[in-house]
Amino acid sequence: MDDYRDLYRETFETLGRRLTPEDKTPEGEIIAAEKRLRLRIPRALADFYRVAGRVDDYNLIFNRLLPPSELSEKSGKLLFMEENQAVVLWGTDAGAESANNPPAYQATNAAPLTWEAVGDRCSVFLLVMLHWAATLGGAMSCARTAAVDERLREALDRAWSFVGEINGLRAYNKPGKAICFVEWDAGWRIFAGSTSEADMGTIAADLRVTWEPPWR
Repeated sequence: MDDYRDLYRETFETLGRRLTPEDKTPEGEIIAAEKRLRLRIPRALADFYRVAGRVDDYNLIFNRLLPPSELSEKSGKLLFMEENQAVVLWGTDAGAESANNPPAYQATNAAPLTWEAVGDRCSVFLLVMLHWAATLGGAMSCARTAAVDERLREALDRAWSFVGEINGLRAYNKPGKAICFVEWDAGWRIFAGSTSEADMGTIAADLRVTWEPPWR
């Protein structure tokens, strides 16, 4: 794929967040970052900035997408996202002739950084992180969680649109709904988001789960 902007726009719309011109990072900021770092930001990452770089209700609500002015090269990777407590960092490959959609990498925030691949496409990493922000981060208007059986994955794979997997975290969606399915505290758990309480009830009924009390 040479252009990822429509992919990101469609995903945000599925999550109930229509993008506006104010959500874009100005092209000049992307160009300035490339000149400062003397590298080409991979197209998959640059296109996310071009359509959603200023969507603070997703990009900053949990893990933090760095603005182009804060991008940096660390131990051979382009650092572009920090975990919400800055314990974990995420980066990607970048150089003078970087690939359009290189892998995403993770490192514990302690010198020296040791990067490990967490996904073979930066675009998929960004999409999964959107769903993590939507559900656990609470970017969607309604958010709930429930302990589940591992076999629930079969129902999700069958009836929901699979977005991608990063480090065992699987993201799914339907219009106005999002789910992250992950191993959690020696068990399995879903984190769900929706645009209405009615939809949250529908998710619970369809998947036969019982939501725990809301955390916010």
